Amino acid sequence: MDPFYPQAHQQLLADGYHPIPADPGGMVHAYYKIENPVVYAILLCSGKAYAANQAAIHTIAKQLEEHLQKQLNSLYCSRIFRLLLLYDLSTDTHLVESVESAVFLPADPVHQLIWYYTMDTDCIHVPQGAPNRLAGLEKICHTSAPEQTPAIRPLPPSAHAKPMVTIGLLILIWLIFIGVSLSGQEGMIWQTFGLSRENLFVQHRLWCIFTYGLLHGGLEHILCNSLYLYVFGSRAERYFGHKKYILLFVTGCFTSALSSLLFHPAGVSIGISGVVFTLIGTLLCLSRKGGASYSGMNFHTFLLLALSSLTMGFLIPQTDNWGHIGGFFGGIFFCWLVLHRQNVHKHSVEK
Repeated sequence: MDPFYPQAHQQLLADGYHPIPADPGGMVHAYYKIENPVVYAILLCSGKAYAANQAAIHTIAKQLEEHLQKQLNSLYCSRIFRLLLLYDLSTDTHLVESVESAVFLPADPVHQLIWYYTMDTDCIHVPQGAPNRLAGLEKICHTSAPEQTPAIRPLPPSAHAKPMVTIGLLILIWLIFIGVSLSGQEGMIWQTFGLSRENLFVQHRLWCIFTYGLLHGGLEHILCNSLYLYVFGSRAERYFGHKKYILLFVTGCFTSALSSLLFHPAGVSIGISGVVFTLIGTLLCLSRKGGASYSGMNFHTFLLLALSSLTMGFLIPQTDNWGHIGGFFGGIFFCWLVLHRQNVHKHSVEK
C-alpha cells in the first residue's frame, strides 16, 4: 500500500486543491489550485513508478500544462507553477542524482519544477537553483509520511451546517434598525445604548458593551456591516460551531469596546463593525493555518484585506478605528487560543 499518497491527498483537498483526472492508469495523481494570478498544478507520483515510466509521466505532465495554459484567460491568471512531486519510502540514489542534476529554468507563463521527497531522510531534493518551498507544499510533504501529524486539518463536521447564529444576528440588528428608525428617537437611543465612557463609568450601563454593536447609524452603515457579517460570520461559524461562535462574538464585542474606550474616548460608538474585524482576524489566522479552504481566501489576500480595511478606517471621518483594531486582535487571540487548546488536547490523547 502507498504510504504517502492517502495523507497527501487529504491535505491537498483541505488546502483547497482540486483533483484532475489526468492519468487513467493511476500512476500520477494531479491537482490544481487557483490563487490569482497563479495556478498551482501538482502531480504526485511514486519514485518507482517514475523510474519505470518516465517518458509517459512527462507526457501526462505536459498535457496537463497545455490544458491549463488554454484556460489561463478564463481563470484570470497569468502564470502556472507546475510541480512534479516524486516520493519514496526509502531513498533512490539514482533519482536523487537525476533530480539534483536537472536544470531549473523558470519561464513565463509556466514554471516547471520537480521535487523528490524521501521519507526515510525526510528530505526534499530539488534541482540546483530551484526553490524547495512553494505555497506550503513543503509542509504537506514533511507531514504526509506515515505516523506524521497533518499540517492541514480537514474541515470539522460543522463545516456544512447552516450558520444559524449569524442569520439570527442579522435578523436582530435589522429589526432593531427598523424599530429605532421608526421611533424617531435615534439620538436618545444611541446615547443610552451606545458605547461611551459616560454610559459605562458614570451611568454604569454595563450592557452598552454589547448593545452598541446592535445599533447602526444609517442604511449604508448597516448594509455594509450586514454583508461582511454574513460572509465572514458564516465561515467562522461553520468552522467553530454555534457555541464557540457565540463566544467569539462576545470576545469581539469586549475587545473592540475595550480598545475604543481606551483610545477613542470622545463621543458614542455604535455598529457591529468591531465584531466584523474580529471575524477578519480569526479567519486570517485560519487561512494561515489551513489555507483558503477555511477562510475562502489565501493568507496573503486576507492580510491585504485586513490591512487595507484598517487603513481606510483612519481615512474615513467619524470612524472608531480603534474599536476595529481591538476587535481584530481579539479575533487573532481567540483563534490562537482555540487552535492551541486543540493541539494540547490532541497531544494529550496521543500520549
